[in-house]
Amino acid sequence: MPYGVGALYYFGEFSDRREKGIAMKAEDTGDGYTARNAPYRYEIHDGVVTIYQSGRQIGEESLTPEPSPS
Repeated sequence: MPYGVGALYYFGEFSDRREKGIAMKAEDTGDGYTARNAPYRYEIHDGVVTIYQSGRQIGEESLTPEPSPS
């Protein structure tokens, strides 16, 4: 997946780093962001990410800010 200048991405990984994380294109929703990796959807706002699988909420996690990799 090519990374574009000015493009917005959400990088998701397990907090215990048991698997390699992935970068997903994100879109601004006005009150936060949404990223998708079918069948998963990540709703990001107010320092929290809510995870949905096939439309059903399966988790919620506090976000950890990280510097941009660029």
